[in-house]
Amino acid sequence: MTDAVEMIKMQITYSISSAILFFNILLKDGDCLMQLTDKELEIMSVLWESSTSMTVADILEASENRSWSINSIFIMMTKLEKKGAVDYLYKPTTTKPARAYKPTLSPEEFIAGSIASVAVKPKLRLNIDVLIKAIRGKFGESEDRT
Repeated sequence: MTDAVEMIKMQITYSISSAILFFNILLKDGDCLMQLTDKELEIMSVLWESSTSMTVADILEASENRSWSINSIFIMMTKLEKKGAVDYLYKPTTTKPARAYKPTLSPEEFIAGSIASVAVKPKLRLNIDVLIKAIRGKFGESEDRT
């Protein structure tokens, strides 16, 4: 593999490892990190790919799913806001200000948090160190690089 691919794999592994350890501390009291539906994840993917905040109209335009209506996206954005996945600011438009949404966490933080929320469940009794080694092993990295 190329050096660039190896570097990306290393960065992802270390990001996930760090986030798992961080979320493990946050989740010790049994709190559950946010869970997103497939449709909400689709919206989040559009937001994660954007370098700027997006209005509902921007999201609809950038989305690959053309079956959504403005109203269904607005409803999903309200749900994502309640879950703490997005934040908004008002963006001036030609008619009136519109909410422009941005994600509150990166895709890596979301994935690591999801893994961590499962990993710390008492019934599973997963060992975080073993989980990190498994992630690193998947990418062919040595175990001792923290």
